[in-house]
Amino acid sequence: MNFKKRLHLFGFKRLGWRGVLGSLISLAISMCVLLTGVAINTIGIPKERWYTNPPGSGGFRVTKKVKKKLTVETPQMILNNIDWMNYWGVAWNLVGSGDPSWEAAVALAAASTYSALTYLPNTFNWEPGGWQSLGDTDEGLTAFNTDTNGSFIESVSVQNSKIQDIFNELQVGKHEFAQQAIGFTGLINITTPLLTTSFSPTPESGRSGNSNAVFVYPPPAPPGNKAISVVIEDVPSLNFSSVTLPRSTIGGGDPHLMPIQLAPSSSDYLIAHALATQLLSTVDATNGLFPSPGISQHLVLMARRLSYLNSTKFASGDDAASLAPTVASVAQYLLTVGNWNMSASADPNAVATSYPVSWQIYGAGPRLAWEWVTVVVLAVILAALMFGAVLTAWWRIRPGAWLDLGGMLVAANSAERFESIRGSVIGEPSEEAKKANFCVLDLGSGEVELQDDRNHGARLERKKRYQNLEPEAKYRRLLDKLNE
Repeated sequence: MNFKKRLHLFGFKRLGWRGVLGSLISLAISMCVLLTGVAINTIGIPKERWYTNPPGSGGFRVTKKVKKKLTVETPQMILNNIDWMNYWGVAWNLVGSGDPSWEAAVALAAASTYSALTYLPNTFNWEPGGWQSLGDTDEGLTAFNTDTNGSFIESVSVQNSKIQDIFNELQVGKHEFAQQAIGFTGLINITTPLLTTSFSPTPESGRSGNSNAVFVYPPPAPPGNKAISVVIEDVPSLNFSSVTLPRSTIGGGDPHLMPIQLAPSSSDYLIAHALATQLLSTVDATNGLFPSPGISQHLVLMARRLSYLNSTKFASGDDAASLAPTVASVAQYLLTVGNWNMSASADPNAVATSYPVSWQIYGAGPRLAWEWVTVVVLAVILAALMFGAVLTAWWRIRPGAWLDLGGMLVAANSAERFESIRGSVIGEPSEEAKKANFCVLDLGSGEVELQDDRNHGARLERKKRYQNLEPEAKYRRLLDKLNE
């Protein structure tokens, strides 16, 4: 008898605490099924998701096993040389071969480099300071340490293609999630070119006397030299006295929150020499974009504007300090957009370790212990419900009418009288009958037997009609087949 029927027959008070508790439990189970459906849609259905959550967002406990999945190791890379033949390839498609293609390549590099300078004021205006990006390009990013004391500027380049190379290498490796991942995010250690730049007033002996000129000098012959010198001569229209970049030192960096200076390499001189040559070509080409006095005047104006906007970082009137990031942005951007010739270190112990790294995968989310328990319980419940539904639809099995109290009394009164039901009529059992327990047994021979808990019994034929002989009887009913 269901809840609604019991409530109709007996009223709410007769339900008792068991009935109320059963109803509340049923309601709780229904809500759990509903919420589990929502959870399965969120957790179980395959879609793009991160494992584990992106670093810093929480949501997981870093065990030894999880930490291993969030750690990747790649060979330490060595930067052998840099060129800018990518610009020549574009120029060749534009104007064809010969000298015009080289001229166009220099012009393209100069134009894109000068465009990158538009991000310089905002880069140093960001608060808090620290490492900030000089805008983003399709090739990668150029970053500066904006916490400067006025003596030198650190800058670094990162190429997107090198990050992609690491991901491709991991996918063909043995890392569990990298093989199936479609992306990753985290703190990735890579080898990049790092510049340390500073300016100081030019001594009289070092001045050429050519006003408004900019000179770039490659490092002296090796071994061990990797410093580029840049001299900006006097700009009379701005009352600017010549300054010299005594050192813009190039070296390999391994960025991990803060760049780590790697040991000097024999390739540092080659990279510095190539950069000096490209920087000189870029300065000369950019000169042609401005009327006299040329690029030198604009470099000084940029430096003074930067000093004005960041008075806490650059002393007023100190052109040398603010020129350092201005010129460094040109040189570092050229490193960002160049072609990097890299190779893996021959030392098997030279390994770059990155942690934490989250993987973007396509699939179901991780199952927790309580989710497995929920799935098992729901599977049993749903299997039982489906089995019952199949039986109902196939064999049309339903409870016999004689299984409720009224139907049982009709059958019992039509057979040999039980002492336990004397005084009972349909719908109105006696007090003794209310306390009695009844059951129906299938005897397997076309008969069923009614019994009570006093071992009284009566056999009835399942196809025979029985009629209540008491005058209070209101109707007749057929004893249903057990298999019907």
